[in-house]
Amino acid sequence: MDSSIPWPSSFRQHHHTEKHQQLPTSSLSMSNDTVIGSSPSNMFYFTQISDLHISKYRFRGHTLHFLHFVQSVLPMIKPRFVVVTGDLTDAKDVRRVTSQQYQEEWQVYRQTIEQGAPAMPWYDMRGNHDCFDLPSWQSHVNFYRTHGKSADLVATGQGIYSWQVKESFGNYQFVAIDACPKRGPSRPFNFFGYLTSKTMDRLASALKPAFNHTFVFSHYPTTTMVFGVSSEGLGFRDLAKQYSVYFCGHLHRLAAGLGDVLKWYDPKGESLELELGDMMVHGMYRIVAVDHDLISFVDVELPRKQLAPHPVIPLTPAGNIIWPAAIKPAPIVLITNPKDARFAIPTKEPLHRIQSSSHIRFLVFTSSGDDHDDGDLGDGGGNNNVTVHISIDGVPHPHAATQASDTLWTAPWDPTTLDPRRTHKIQIQVTTSDGQTGSSSIVFRLDNQRVNIKGGPGEFIISSNMAIVLQGFTLFGIAAMLTALIVPKFYDRSRFMQLVQRIHQHPESTSAWHVWVARLLAMPHEQRWCWFATVLFLLALLTLPWFRAEFIPSGTLPHERYGTFYLWGLRFAHEWVPIADTWMFAAGQVWLDVAVFFLIFCWRAAEDACLGVGSPKQATKRPVHEQAWFRGIVVIYWLWRVSELVALGSFYGGIKTLLVYNLLVFWLIFVGYMLCWGKGGIFLAPRQLPVMCPICGRENTNMLLKAGGGPSASETAVAAVTAAIEFSEESSGSTSSTPFNGSPRTKNRKRAFKMTGFIALTNSSMSQVSASTHTSHSEPIEGSNEVSRAEGNPPQSLALDEQAVADEQDQLTLRALVSTKEAGVIIGKGGKNVGDLRDSTGVKAGVSKVVPGVHDRVLTVTGSLDNVAKAYAFITRTLIDNPLGPATPPTTPGTAASHDDITTTTTTTSTTTTTTLRLLISHNLMGTVIGRQGAKIKHIQDTSGVRMTASKVLLPQSTERVVEIKGTVDAIQTAIREIGQCLLEDKERAYGTILYNPTKATNTATSLQDQQQASRRVSTSSILRTGNGSDFAAAIATNGFGNRSSLSSLSGGSSTGVPRRSSLSALNNANLRTQHISIPSDMVGCIIGKGGNKIAEIRRLSGSRISIAKMPHDESGERMFTIQGTAESNERALYLLYGQLENEKERRLRGVLPPPTDGQQDALVLEVEDVGQPTPAAL
Repeated sequence: MDSSIPWPSSFRQHHHTEKHQQLPTSSLSMSNDTVIGSSPSNMFYFTQISDLHISKYRFRGHTLHFLHFVQSVLPMIKPRFVVVTGDLTDAKDVRRVTSQQYQEEWQVYRQTIEQGAPAMPWYDMRGNHDCFDLPSWQSHVNFYRTHGKSADLVATGQGIYSWQVKESFGNYQFVAIDACPKRGPSRPFNFFGYLTSKTMDRLASALKPAFNHTFVFSHYPTTTMVFGVSSEGLGFRDLAKQYSVYFCGHLHRLAAGLGDVLKWYDPKGESLELELGDMMVHGMYRIVAVDHDLISFVDVELPRKQLAPHPVIPLTPAGNIIWPAAIKPAPIVLITNPKDARFAIPTKEPLHRIQSSSHIRFLVFTSSGDDHDDGDLGDGGGNNNVTVHISIDGVPHPHAATQASDTLWTAPWDPTTLDPRRTHKIQIQVTTSDGQTGSSSIVFRLDNQRVNIKGGPGEFIISSNMAIVLQGFTLFGIAAMLTALIVPKFYDRSRFMQLVQRIHQHPESTSAWHVWVARLLAMPHEQRWCWFATVLFLLALLTLPWFRAEFIPSGTLPHERYGTFYLWGLRFAHEWVPIADTWMFAAGQVWLDVAVFFLIFCWRAAEDACLGVGSPKQATKRPVHEQAWFRGIVVIYWLWRVSELVALGSFYGGIKTLLVYNLLVFWLIFVGYMLCWGKGGIFLAPRQLPVMCPICGRENTNMLLKAGGGPSASETAVAAVTAAIEFSEESSGSTSSTPFNGSPRTKNRKRAFKMTGFIALTNSSMSQVSASTHTSHSEPIEGSNEVSRAEGNPPQSLALDEQAVADEQDQLTLRALVSTKEAGVIIGKGGKNVGDLRDSTGVKAGVSKVVPGVHDRVLTVTGSLDNVAKAYAFITRTLIDNPLGPATPPTTPGTAASHDDITTTTTTTSTTTTTTLRLLISHNLMGTVIGRQGAKIKHIQDTSGVRMTASKVLLPQSTERVVEIKGTVDAIQTAIREIGQCLLEDKERAYGTILYNPTKATNTATSLQDQQQASRRVSTSSILRTGNGSDFAAAIATNGFGNRSSLSSLSGGSSTGVPRRSSLSALNNANLRTQHISIPSDMVGCIIGKGGNKIAEIRRLSGSRISIAKMPHDESGERMFTIQGTAESNERALYLLYGQLENEKERRLRGVLPPPTDGQQDALVLEVEDVGQPTPAAL
């Protein structure tokens, strides 16, 4: 091809106007009654191309497509002018990783225009690729300033320039916008454009309503723009009312067909926005025609299959373009009348002219006339051999088309024959003499109405504001996670436990919503480090700089090269660059780096077994997040996120520059550590199966029910959680707590108990759980045990009211010992008495199951203080009204025969009726009930008129003691209210209580055979219990903690009398269990003993392997004890450990409290033994 292409001499020169130039207002030359006929007048057309991406490294597309467009397409179309909407060059390296401006690419662009279309009016503007790695407009690497065709206009107009087309039939304005960042970072943070407020003022000045139509061109669609507000308060949508069409590029038709129709109608601005596909890959260009002020367009692709490979840099040493072989595109058809109703602008186009038009009009562009030397086709040129077929609504048009000019064809028609209320379709097909075919079809209406574009996702994308969407998406993610983290912090643990109870009670109606709410409630308590780290990181993302990097490597000075990344934009020295790329990057980080790991942490916060997750077949399987395949996915995902951060370093200054001062690096390091060594960490020893509920110590109750565990198993778990909730509610409002060693602690203990794994024995709530979930199950108070057996039903686990557990902070649980016969009286025939009790007091009550050979059962009453007092008065009255026959009263467990006066008795005379109750009080709370120097117990007796006696010894395998109350019904009610008030006021001192559970015990085991038989009598249930000591009563002496001289006494015999258990054989047992408990660091020494003799003795007596952490596991200062063995041996070990702790605590108390005076009563002596913690004065 010659170095220059001849162009028609009739091309008129266009008038360039700066932004401030005022143009005279011109009225339409065509009157409203102008008829669209066959005349070629009243029409002009132009061409738009976009996203050339001229590259020095790409063989296909890119430069080759641009050369073919200039060489083969432009001579065929002969437009009035060409507009290039940005991305003139590619500016990427050979690997498409980094970016910089290459002068060779700009030389190819400039020389192609000058040699291929020297006479063609050409307007261009920059795209984001044209300002990659660009410090400023004056930079030496700003090659657009020296090679761009419209660079001077852009510089003069400071980003806004315009030109006009003036014809006899009207005046038309064209405005170009350069929206590139003033400082152009390297990729990838250079996707969005923006217009400052000053640029908006210049744009508002350029958009004057003095033209038939105004057309705006920019590289960026409005969805990828950030707009300021003009000094008059006008936004871009307000200015859109001043133009008819907004032409743009940039999105390259997206991917997977999402951007095939990136076009939409703006109802607010009453204008069109038309994105054009790229020249780089798709070889697309657009022809726009204005015919009688009706705007029509067609998007066309190059025949890419005809294109042969070509040199990447098609320049000779002399600077001449090496043109590829010419191609012959297929005919192009553009229908101008009727107008396509999908792109109609009713308020800015004279659509009524379609109804009164006399001819169908369309443009036909073919390559058959290229042989004419003058480049202009005559009326009898090569187009005489063109065949045209027209059909409307599938019916062939009766009139033949004729050629009105080089490109314009017309055909007569009568639009009045068509229904104006319908949408019609016209199709025109053109065939050249060489067999090439081109066609076009549109839909139109005759009632001036629009038709929906139906662009699918592409229309939605281009009509949205991507910057606003990304901001909302990012801020929503941060706000949602902060809400999910902070709101549960305002609720104590009782809310979590209430939800767990609901899940246990109603597993069939449990949804994923309940499960995840429970996990979120558990997060602040069970994943404290993760909770604090996530909250702080999210707040840092909002307020602090994320990282500092070398965003513009081509800058000569440090402040030009280095910038700081904020969520809200980039900052270079003292200049703020408000690009929306920061929001796009932040959205990915917030959802992929924070939200995903936040959900994993929440998942680990609560056990699946406790939340009823899984099926019966999964009862003995690990939760999903503990399975190897899931952990592998988590590791791969974490590595992927790390690799993305490393890749970011390769874009901006290397790993050293980017990764040193980077919040994301610290976050991912923390996440990696918690994934490996946090709760449920990858490198932690796997837990023993089946996985237990950490709240109730049971397996998934839903699983047990489905697997045939029966109602006993289910109600046992429900009762356990209920008891835990009740205690949690009582203790949630406390402002101080007492550690296990009894020393004062001012720290507010919001959690009702501390757990690690599934063991939680360090407070009274878990002791209540262990008592209610023990093998000595409770039965429903609605009927006696005999009734349950008569009906053939298994004994129920605990008698509970059907109503949900109340959440009042003054809930009191008070237990008492009753005989088996008294329990029957309390229940009543058919549960009548307990029904009356429930109706009249509103409490929840339960009686433990009958144990053969044991005469005592435990009565538990839960409710408000007044209701509990009324309930015990009701029970006392019931016992008086139903006196039992003469019988030898049972002996209180753990006491000698001389303590028969503690047994409940009823004495009836002619003047008064009294009875005796045996309350169970934690030894830690005995000091509270007795008071200083016996003042409290004396006050209770004087106020109520009862007689109170406290037992001197602990009940077997527990830390509870018996307080006997004898008096009338009213006196007992008053005393119960006073005692309950004491317990509520000092409820934190119940921390560490082991509840008493009646069971048949063997006090001595004189031979190895007896001990083995006793061991076999220990429960071998597969359900792991929390171990309150009563399960192994057959193997351990029942003398309680009254004699604490040695571990041998705790274990029920001499050190030589207990068979030594082989740790190796125990560890090879298939029923091995692993348990974890936390013990204060200052108490560890008393457990280890001198030279390790005490811990060795505990290991020998229990048969479990016990290991002790060298350092505290959290800020509480407590050290982790890991116990591994069978369920029996682990419970024995726990009992021995806590017994040793009690010995040490009492030893310390005896060393700090003053000795009793000679005149004190027995109760006062008990005060010194039973006080749970010394007062500051005593210390």
